[in-house]
Amino acid sequence: MARATATRQTAGQSEATMDTIPAGRRGAPSDKHTTTPSSAPSVGIDAAPPAGRKVSNKRSGRTSSAKAPETTLPTAGTRSLSVEDFLDLTAHELRAPLTILKGQAQLLQMRIRRSDAESDRTRDIADLDKMLFQIERLNHQVSVLLDATHLSQRRFTLAPLRFDLEQILQRLVALCAAGSPSLVIEYEAPAQGESFIGKGDRQRIETALCELLFNAVRYGGVRCTVRLSHEGDVSHPQARLEVEDTGIGIPARERSMIFQQWTHGSNAEHPGLGLGLYVTREIVRRHHGRIGVRPRGKGSQRSQPGTVFWLTLPLAPDEGRAREPAPSGIAAGKV
Repeated sequence: MARATATRQTAGQSEATMDTIPAGRRGAPSDKHTTTPSSAPSVGIDAAPPAGRKVSNKRSGRTSSAKAPETTLPTAGTRSLSVEDFLDLTAHELRAPLTILKGQAQLLQMRIRRSDAESDRTRDIADLDKMLFQIERLNHQVSVLLDATHLSQRRFTLAPLRFDLEQILQRLVALCAAGSPSLVIEYEAPAQGESFIGKGDRQRIETALCELLFNAVRYGGVRCTVRLSHEGDVSHPQARLEVEDTGIGIPARERSMIFQQWTHGSNAEHPGLGLGLYVTREIVRRHHGRIGVRPRGKGSQRSQPGTVFWLTLPLAPDEGRAREPAPSGIAAGKV
């Protein structure tokens, strides 16, 4: 059974920020969008190859002219993506959580029909938690696809509202802990009384947090540590979030490109589309924050497996450091 534990830490904890990923420029993303050199363009989801270039279709073996822009897409990882490849990957990304949801729902249905015992209630609740986790994953994948499309079409807008960053994070940590029993999630809560009230697009902020947490669930090994703390001064307060995992890590030569469109680590056994971290970078940048990645560990311990993704977001300067008591459960180290 997955568990999330919590510890308290003092505000202002310092951490090294090596391998910081620059926010980037407005407009089209850089053309260095893969982990290996490539001449394929990176101008959005609907990108077409330069005129005159031949495009190889891996599935059919046919070669078509670049006159039809719908025949190719930018590269993902270290291989080219045809439209068929892109649709196949997208269908797989969406079908996987749906398949799990269907199986869990069928098991739950059969158990409810066969038994009225009160002892089954705990198991039923656990299965429902897993189903909610898969629903959240599915919703996140759809959000990433929509946001990537809006970024490509230059119609990505924000709806700023006040939100409590810690409450959002607590909910997502609890969701991941309940939905992934094989992963131990430790939540290092901020010091008592700290305020994490910000102003921004709450839905987009949730998308960014989900990306870092879901990546830890997918690639993070057996343990994940989530930290939330303060940075900056009283007039310019910022929240700092770190998600540290013990997974496969990211090769050193690829860290500087991991936030670019259509990019994923070359060592990922089951890579995704390479859009989630790109969308997350753009969300953080448009909220005037920063995002980065570094290897796990400090000093001589940096050789240990795992990765630390971090981001910072501005907070409302007029909120002080007071906040409402955290919801019961997470703050006490329970899920």
